[in-house]
Amino acid sequence: MKLNKEQYVAAHHVNGPMLVLAGPGSGKTHLLVERIRLMIEEKHIPPDNILVITFSKKAARQMQARFAGRVEGNIYPVTFGTFHAVFYHILQEYDPNVLRLITEEERREFIGLSVRSCALYSELFTDDDNTDTVIELIGAFKNFGKDMYEHNEYARDMTEGEREEFEKMITEYDRVCRKNNVIDFDDMILLCGKLLYKHERVLRKWQQKYRYILVDEFQDINETQYKVLRLLAGDEMNVFAVGDDDQSIYAFRGARPELMKKFLHQYKGCRQVTLTMNYRCCENVIGAADTLIRHNADRLSRPMQRHLPSMAGGLVYIVNSENTVLQAAFVCDMISDLLRQGLYRADDIAVLYRSGHCASMFIRTAKECRIPLNVTSQGEEVPLDVRIHEAYKRAHENRASRADYFLIMNNPERGLSREALCPDTGDYIGDLMSYYRDDPEKLEKVKELKRTVREYDKEAPDDIKEKKSGVSVMTAHASKGLEFGCVFVISLQEGLFPHHKGMTESGISEERRLMYVAMTRAKERLYMCTVSTEHGKRPSRFAAESVENMRYIEDTLKIIRS
Repeated sequence: MKLNKEQYVAAHHVNGPMLVLAGPGSGKTHLLVERIRLMIEEKHIPPDNILVITFSKKAARQMQARFAGRVEGNIYPVTFGTFHAVFYHILQEYDPNVLRLITEEERREFIGLSVRSCALYSELFTDDDNTDTVIELIGAFKNFGKDMYEHNEYARDMTEGEREEFEKMITEYDRVCRKNNVIDFDDMILLCGKLLYKHERVLRKWQQKYRYILVDEFQDINETQYKVLRLLAGDEMNVFAVGDDDQSIYAFRGARPELMKKFLHQYKGCRQVTLTMNYRCCENVIGAADTLIRHNADRLSRPMQRHLPSMAGGLVYIVNSENTVLQAAFVCDMISDLLRQGLYRADDIAVLYRSGHCASMFIRTAKECRIPLNVTSQGEEVPLDVRIHEAYKRAHENRASRADYFLIMNNPERGLSREALCPDTGDYIGDLMSYYRDDPEKLEKVKELKRTVREYDKEAPDDIKEKKSGVSVMTAHASKGLEFGCVFVISLQEGLFPHHKGMTESGISEERRLMYVAMTRAKERLYMCTVSTEHGKRPSRFAAESVENMRYIEDTLKIIRS
């Protein structure tokens, strides 16, 4: 695919800082790959002087594979990696004995362990739905200390008691990390920053190594990563940042979209290019999404995206159901009709929602209707059935973690309590046997789990080996970077989407960006599904904001009891 005019200007920029504002479906990966190739093959920049930073291992692998395919078998030693991988490598080069980097699963397990160990009772720490918030608070505290209580919207509302509990929990969390010989993500980045700041010789080494830095998904950067990047960039400031502040949806990880504006002002002579062509979405999806996102005031200015001539029109619906039962029935009926008419394959349809419990009624109804599903667990790129298989496999090989047993002990449902698993024994079946020694019924369930683990077939079932052809069911967060012919966004109610914990001004802006991401996953059809007044919740403001320009809306439907 050739570069369009805007992509061409950005790809041929070589020296000095540039910010590329790349909206949904704008071909940013194509641009990045082409720019790397041009730098090497036409500008004759040594490939080992080029660093490409992404925010996930999967994205780094995909980018590297796309680049390898583009250069037709030539092997260029360009460095592709995540912030964590690159910064950790810098630390390892300086100190080979640096602790192992914690995994995401370990971090969640250790936080839960620390909460229970400290006997914390606040809902903030005991509700599993708050884990992402606690992770954000830990990162903010490690980066800003007690000052975070003034600046972080969650921390600002904490009571004195919650603050005391939180600091007690952090101390315990750090102790658990040290005991397990791992280093936390935030600690690792802070250590890398201190190393580069204090040791000029080390800093010069890496500045000379990585003279050209490209950053994908720049809107996801946090303050500490930004500062370390600024150190690496040095006086040459050859940073090529690609992102979209309208798609910044990871505040709980410390992402701050305003850092894109800071980049423009702090990097002297920074040029900006805006990619205005959307190669994914039809005209009406683009229009409805743009109508929504313009309600966010503090965003970089840009025109509404253009669509391809072949993507004129499109179908956008607002569907208001009397309750979630009728909503689930409507969505299942529509999906069944689309499949029966041959308009879409099952894997080209997605059902998106804000948080876990919002999809339960739909999933139950879809199974009754025999609609094939691919259910992705909240916040994960890996489907739940694959994660369960991998956890059973590790248990069979006697190398499962406590988090693995949390995953398998009730898959299938056995009614076993997470409290039964002790943090330090490693003998989780033994923990369960001891915990339920006076409960014959549960003890039999534990024995059944033990047999399942012992006899587990390490070979993945056929439906896991090959990606099942099914309707994708996932959170809006998990859908980032994906696209589907037809998308249903369900449970659009105040308190659900937007989430009740995001009702501050900045929180609503973040929730609106998340809705924008969900809407722009759709290529041709988009159904925004609200529920009238169930559980005292009103229909989401986002549905109303999206229809302010009715030229983009095909129809509004009301589903009531017949």
